[in-house]
Amino acid sequence: MALNIYLIRHAETDFNKENSGFLQSDHIKLNSHGLIQLQYLKKKLSKIRFNKVYSSDYERTKQTTDFLFKEQQHLVVLDKRLREYVHGSVSPDSEEWKKKYKELFDLGYPREEIRPFGGENIWDLIKRIKSFLKDLEKMQGNIAIISSSGSNEVLINLSQKREKKDFLKIKQDNACINHLKYENGFWKILTINDSKHLDHLKPEIEYYEDSAKVNKKIKEFLGCDESFSPKEVLAIGALAKGRIGKYKRIFRRYLGTPLTLVSEIPLDKIKEDWKIVCIHEDYAEYCIGEIILNNVKYKINLIVPKDYKSFITKTETKIICGGRGEEINQKGASFVYNPIKDKFLLLNKADKWQGIVRGEINEKESPERVIERKIKQETGLNANEILYLKWGSVYHEGEKEFQEMNFITFVDSDKVKLSYEYSGHKWVKIDSFIKEIVWRDNKELLKRVLEKAIKKEIYFDKKERGE
Repeated sequence: MALNIYLIRHAETDFNKENSGFLQSDHIKLNSHGLIQLQYLKKKLSKIRFNKVYSSDYERTKQTTDFLFKEQQHLVVLDKRLREYVHGSVSPDSEEWKKKYKELFDLGYPREEIRPFGGENIWDLIKRIKSFLKDLEKMQGNIAIISSSGSNEVLINLSQKREKKDFLKIKQDNACINHLKYENGFWKILTINDSKHLDHLKPEIEYYEDSAKVNKKIKEFLGCDESFSPKEVLAIGALAKGRIGKYKRIFRRYLGTPLTLVSEIPLDKIKEDWKIVCIHEDYAEYCIGEIILNNVKYKINLIVPKDYKSFITKTETKIICGGRGEEINQKGASFVYNPIKDKFLLLNKADKWQGIVRGEINEKESPERVIERKIKQETGLNANEILYLKWGSVYHEGEKEFQEMNFITFVDSDKVKLSYEYSGHKWVKIDSFIKEIVWRDNKELLKRVLEKAIKKEIYFDKKERGE
């Protein structure tokens, strides 16, 4: 039987909300937002049957543990080895600490014995966590561990047999989950810093209007890093939609919303000073730096997918630099359908049957105009001869959700004159259409969505649906 550990950081305190993380009291308590976070964290963990729960004995971790495992107190063990790194009275990043450290080091003190201001050093923390990890590896089942950011980071690094000089920088959001599996003498990382269960708790945002300035700042930042030359770099998520700005309160130590990029970076090109924001099944995300806009700091995050091409086709993106040199937006796609004959259009391009017309979108052109241009180019129809129906990522079926945003275009097949580029074509019923088209996602779900779209039952824009 394998060992699964769910390594959890305690929920938010006022200290986490406002400060850098040093000189934190052992007795500090969770704040009101932290207590709200715990409700969603508990829901996230509710389907897991735990065999044991370990927690540090600090007030903030005990509060977190008591809330999550109120009905399972018999499973809980408090372990002092899981305490946070105790820095003493001065931050290790301060000039005072560095000066004292150098003095003692120059006098011949081993680094493991230098504790200038009454606290621990990093070697003390490593020793504690290494001892805990050794005991942990003798266990089986599902184990929850509630600890703090520094001790979590050390535990993850030690599980990968990393020495202090090779430690990865790992972000730990309040109330996040790290999932590691131990089997046959090896630790496998399944997820790091999973806090998706808290995404809806983000503060309100004052949106930043000057997207051109944001793009320029990002390009300047990327231009200083050879890792991105000549790589294609895309904006993704809120940045691609131009929906970035300033939080109304500090969130995950920043007032500015994250500026998230995606690029195809080989593993050996990932820099050691890039901090791991999270690791999920199909991608890893790193914090690679920050920029300042109107005196507000914005962190720049980079997503590195396992399958880059598949990943970027499932979400809205926008070119920042490199690669194709033009902005690509997945809204520029259309299915062509003739309601009179109840058939879809299949085009044979490069020996692949395609039912999608894709177009490149620049900043000055809407998706609708791109579709109009492509439809006219490939079918000979003008804008007044076609009807759009938008559908996509607002469509849900259980836990499944479409990630692409598309149009279905209604045409009269008697008027269609295909361009020479697509001389191979045919009109087919929906079953043949679904069977033959190139489509990476769930085809059964696509069929059900298209059946509803044909009847004009679903739209991408909620206003069009009357919601």
